[in-house]
Amino acid sequence: NSIDTGEVDVGRRAVQEVPPGIFWRSQLYIDQPQFLKFNISVQRDALVGVYGRKGLPPSHTQYDFVELLDGSRLITKEKRGLVEVEGVSRRARSVSVHEAGFIQYLDSGIWHLAFYNDGKNSEQVSYNTIVIGQYVCVCLQRASALRNVWPRSKWLES
Repeated sequence: NSIDTGEVDVGRRAVQEVPPGIFWRSQLYIDQPQFLKFNISVQRDALVGVYGRKGLPPSHTQYDFVELLDGSRLITKEKRGLVEVEGVSRRARSVSVHEAGFIQYLDSGIWHLAFYNDGKNSEQVSYNTIVIGQYVCVCLQRASALRNVWPRSKWLES
């Protein structure tokens, strides 16, 4: 069972309330190979798996990348938001949001993303993506090249 948002543009924030045991799916179209930074916000008690796969929807066992997020171990940021109180009125209150980020290299094509709620309660999950500039790409390529030149023990020490 899953919730499908469809295509999400790079740079746009997507938000979804995800019930427990459900995948929230979306797609990104990548026109040229690039590094993307994923910025993800979850609530304090969230246990969320972020799966990505090129060309096909990912599953727990078939994916090109996976990041596992435990809201209790992430950086906290207070946000003010409107909440509904007993289904009647809306008022502002502080909500504790935990944020995570990771960088992933994505080749051109359609990438399928899936956020799996492995917790016991429904969780609000949001994400956006940002294209990482050429400078970061050059640094990451140089770091990768150094890793191949230096002995592994030297790489771990530095």
